[in-house]
Amino acid sequence: MLKKIISVVLILSFALAFAGELAQSPGYDMGYMHGKRDGKRDASWLWIFAGTACNCLGAAVAYFVPGDVPSEMIVGQAPDYSKGYADAYIRAKRWRQVMWASIGILINSAVVGTGAASLPS
Repeated sequence: MLKKIISVVLILSFALAFAGELAQSPGYDMGYMHGKRDGKRDASWLWIFAGTACNCLGAAVAYFVPGDVPSEMIVGQAPDYSKGYADAYIRAKRWRQVMWASIGILINSAVVGTGAASLPS
C-alpha cells in the first residue's frame, strides 16, 4: 500500500513539473507577438536582388543570415518576454527574407524564360 502511495505521489510530482515546463507565461506570448510583428517589418525587400542575382544561393543566404535582435526592444523587459520576442523576431525576419529572395528567383526565371522563348529556333 505504501509503495502505491509513493509511486502515485512521484508520478503526480513529475507530471506537475513537466506541465510547468510546458506552460508558457503570458509574457512570452506577448513578446512572441511583438517580435513577429517587428521581424516582418524589419525584413528588407532588397533581398529580391539577392534572389535575382544568385537564385537558390540568395535564398539560402537570406535564410542563414537573419540578423540580430534589436537590443533596445528587449532591454528592461522580463526574461520570458525577451525570449519570446527573440524567438519570434528571428523566425519572422528569416522567413520574410526568404520570401523576398524567392520573389527574386521568380523574377529571374520569368526574365530568362521569356528571353529563351523569344530566340529563333
